[in-house]
Amino acid sequence: MESLSIFFPCHNEQDHVEHMTSEALRIAASLVGDYEVIIVDDGSTDQTPVIAKHLASENDHVKVIHRSEEHTSELQSLLNLVCRLLRE
Repeated sequence: MESLSIFFPCHNEQDHVEHMTSEALRIAASLVGDYEVIIVDDGSTDQTPVIAKHLASENDHVKVIHRSEEHTSELQSLLNLVCRLLRE
């Protein structure tokens, strides 16, 4: 495996997003040198977006996508592409 992308949707996960991200980073780093962890904020109304943004600012391997209603179709297209690539 040359590179790895791990992504997970979060909706109001302020109590879990930091732990999930650190575990994903730990596992990815143990597998490959080129990796990213993508946090998909699914319209959270708690502190999840703030925490995710902070995590991304501290680690270049962490990316954040903030989903809003106007971005729903774009995000769905991206996720469909990722799923299709994983099946190949």
